[in-house]
This record gives sequence, structure tokens and C-alpha cells, in this order.
Amino acid sequence: MKRDLIIILLIDLVIVVGISGFIYKRYSDYIRTQKNPLTAIDVKENISEEPVPEITPRSFQAEQARKLNAGVNTNMHSSTDAASGTLLVFRNILFQYKSSKANKVAIIGDFNKWDPQPMTRETGNLWKIAIRLSPGKYAYNYLVDDRLILDPNNRNNPVPNARGFKSSIIEIKPK
Repeated sequence: MKRDLIIILLIDLVIVVGISGFIYKRYSDYIRTQKNPLTAIDVKENISEEPVPEITPRSFQAEQARKLNAGVNTNMHSSTDAASGTLLVFRNILFQYKSSKANKVAIIGDFNKWDPQPMTRETGNLWKIAIRLSPGKYAYNYLVDDRLILDPNNRNNPVPNARGFKSSIIEIKPK
């Protein structure tokens, strides 16, 4: 009789612990989605598709010079700075993300107007992409199986951006 009671109590304890773990996991997933609700689909839908005004070469250079003086990264395709005439050096920056469980990985950021660029899977479950960037600060995230992820290898503190979520920051310095 006593032995049966102890067995029943142990079974009840295992059930309570299992249910508590399940509830905790569901709650953690819920909190995580509340902090980071955007997925790749949301990011694409939030990109404004306003018509681009017609720009003459002279007005383009004036606009780029104004932005550079204001400290805005313009991602110019020209090799000279319109304001000062100095040479801008573009650098190939290698982004890497390691995951054995990921089926697809892409990168989004200021440098590609938050449009996902697929990364290629290399040996050892390492995903890579090299992007040509001019000097400046850039916000970016990885999209791992359509989930927004901060760069786990970036030691800089993530910052909130205008899109409503936190992003990793990389600063490209001139050579």
C-alpha cells in the first residue's frame, strides 16, 4: 500500500515537472516572438516601394555630398567622394554564420536596403557571403530559416533601428 502510494506520487511529480517545462518553453518562445516579431516576409512588406525621382548626374553628386557631410552612409558606386574629391576605397567584407540546423541563411541590412541576399553553405555548416562596402557604419541581421537573428560573432552591442527591431552593427574603416 505504502509502496503504491509512493509510486503514484513519483509519477505525479514527473508529470508536473514535464508540464512545467513545456509551459516554460512555450512562454519563452512567446516572449522571444514579442521581442522580435518580424520575419523575412514582414521585412519585405515593410520596404517602401516609392517611385524613384529622376536624378541628373549633377543633382546626384550634390545629394551624395550633402549626405556625406551629414554623416549618412550613401553606398556610392563612384570611386570618388563628390564633396571632397577624395578616393573612396571599397572593401570586400566577409560575413559568416555557423549553424548545423539551418536550411537557408540570408543577410539583410542597410547595405542592401534590407532585401535578403542568400548566403552559400560551405563545409562545416558555415554560411558565407562577401559584400563590397564603402567605409561607414551599417546595421544588419541574418535571416535563418526566415527568422531574424543578430550576429552571434559581433561583439558590438546591437542597436534598435527604424524598422522596429535590434540589429548588429559593423563599422567599415577606410584603409
